[in-house]
Amino acid sequence: MERVVLTAEQRLAVEQVVGIGVRWTVGGSSDLLREKVIAELHAVTRDGVVLGVALGTVLAAADMDGWRPYRTLAEVYRDAGADEHVAAAELAWQRAHSPGRGSRG
Repeated sequence: MERVVLTAEQRLAVEQVVGIGVRWTVGGSSDLLREKVIAELHAVTRDGVVLGVALGTVLAAADMDGWRPYRTLAEVYRDAGADEHVAAAELAWQRAHSPGRGSRG
């Protein structure tokens, strides 16, 4: 699969969305309700492509180490409107090109 081509604005949004996900899973925000996390994501973007790249990234990370919170975060990205086709493309790209890395780099 080809890697999804993002605009500069979308790349920035991906970084922000992933940052929210990190704060929610490993930071001090893990006690926030899912709905509040989704609202925070939507304050950044509702772009399914952006959320799909974030979803593919977290699925790649889950594949690498199996940490359960990654799977939970993946469901949050899905609930927020992540494009599953974009996520699949990003996951495939990361599997093929970024072994051992969990970011879009």
